[in-house]
Amino acid sequence: MSNDKISIIDPNFEDFVRSIILNEEDEELVKDLQTLTPGPSNLISIPGSGDQKTGGNSDIEFHDSDNDPDFTVDPVHEFSSESDTLSAGDISSDDDMRPPNSRPPSHIQIPEHYVAESEFVNTHPQLSSSTGFLQMELGESDDDMDYIISDDELNQAVSDWSDDEDTPLHMFDFPRINFDVTDDIPVTYLGKDDTEWYSEEPSRCIRTRAENTIRGLPGLRGPARTLGVKPSPIEVWKLYMDDQIMQEILLRTNNKLECERAKIDPHDKYKLRRLRPTNEAEIDALLAVFLLSAIMKGNTEDVGSLFSSGITGRPIFRAAMSEKRFEVLIACLRFDNPNTRAERRKVNRAAPILWVFEKFVENCKKLFAISELTCIDEMLIPFRGGTPFTVYMPSKPGKYGIKLMVLTDARNSYMYDAYIYSGKGSDGFGLTSEEKELKVPTQALIKLTNCIKNSGKNITADNYFCSVEACRELTRRKLTLVGTMRKNKKEIPQNFLHKKQGVSTVLYLDSMRI
Repeated sequence: MSNDKISIIDPNFEDFVRSIILNEEDEELVKDLQTLTPGPSNLISIPGSGDQKTGGNSDIEFHDSDNDPDFTVDPVHEFSSESDTLSAGDISSDDDMRPPNSRPPSHIQIPEHYVAESEFVNTHPQLSSSTGFLQMELGESDDDMDYIISDDELNQAVSDWSDDEDTPLHMFDFPRINFDVTDDIPVTYLGKDDTEWYSEEPSRCIRTRAENTIRGLPGLRGPARTLGVKPSPIEVWKLYMDDQIMQEILLRTNNKLECERAKIDPHDKYKLRRLRPTNEAEIDALLAVFLLSAIMKGNTEDVGSLFSSGITGRPIFRAAMSEKRFEVLIACLRFDNPNTRAERRKVNRAAPILWVFEKFVENCKKLFAISELTCIDEMLIPFRGGTPFTVYMPSKPGKYGIKLMVLTDARNSYMYDAYIYSGKGSDGFGLTSEEKELKVPTQALIKLTNCIKNSGKNITADNYFCSVEACRELTRRKLTLVGTMRKNKKEIPQNFLHKKQGVSTVLYLDSMRI
């Protein structure tokens, strides 16, 4: 039967034996070891070989190697009395390399039930890196072999586990922790209505959002593409003021002239001639006078001054028509059916001009496709007539007039869509019942952007239109919004209402940011 044993040559092996080899049950052996003075002349024998297995309470015999003739041990190395350090060059497995007067060190024989402990020792580098030498013999059969630690292994072990207490911490292989990398937790800010804003931008490593995908190319389309490279101004004019609009104006204006003639004495030929029916060419001339007066900044000038033959007059106006005929046409100019006007006014107070205006806007959308950058704002047409929807806007140059809500191309100022503000509720005309529950500025945005929804275009607007509600509604329609917000909006966190000039902070809300 094989006799497993471990040979440890070390003048200070007490801690090894007590902490690694001995079981917790060998209390008596530990006490005897504590009273033992380690030296090269002492032998501790722990019997365990043979047919009888030795348990944890094995007897311990102490022998003096100088006086016991039966004691034999293979001397391996003589330790220096000046230092406990064993260099790699002092270890050799060749018997001829042993000093002639070497003195055998202590020898330990371990019973069989400690074989598991010896395997444990062999798998732990701290045992082989001690200042001593470990030799394991696994039986006495032909397969037995002696394992001698090589120089490279010993150098590596000594460098990893030094007995010097002043060894720097960086010599040990501690787990590396990157203290520079921390989990960035976004800071949350709450508005007055508990709207959550985040200090960290949402991840961009995602698929491009639908509202950021632009669909459709800008440029001419429809009948405008058939005009050629250099169309004449009258050809372009006819595309916007098409035959339907001109025929409607001509029909309603002649109906009004006929009604006025019926009130005149049949014998007053002068007045009857002034109220004669008009034609399409004269209507074109009337509209041309309107355009020229606006271009020449004379739209607020007195009519007599415009048609005067003096220094204030314009010859082109007198060439178009006389002053008296101009006044008659202005007085009788009509755009709708007077028989249904009262009923239509109950819905929209701009009914007298609504059909022609909407037809003109329809032609604007039909002839040109705007770019991806758009703008929505209000505009005031100066007018001091007696309409029920004349508004006063002190911030505008004209101050009084008719208010229009307009969608334009930000690149070329082309008007793409518009509607007349005719009073309270006019922003919600044509919207669903759910959309009418939204705020009025949001209703205006939805009404103007219905013609470009799902196109991915961007809208720029001022603080009257911009809000979190508007952003969400436009995002649902695959559009984006850029603009300023008023400080009285409940969605803005209180911390950002009072910022020093030149200091900016960015917050994120879903796909929005301020």
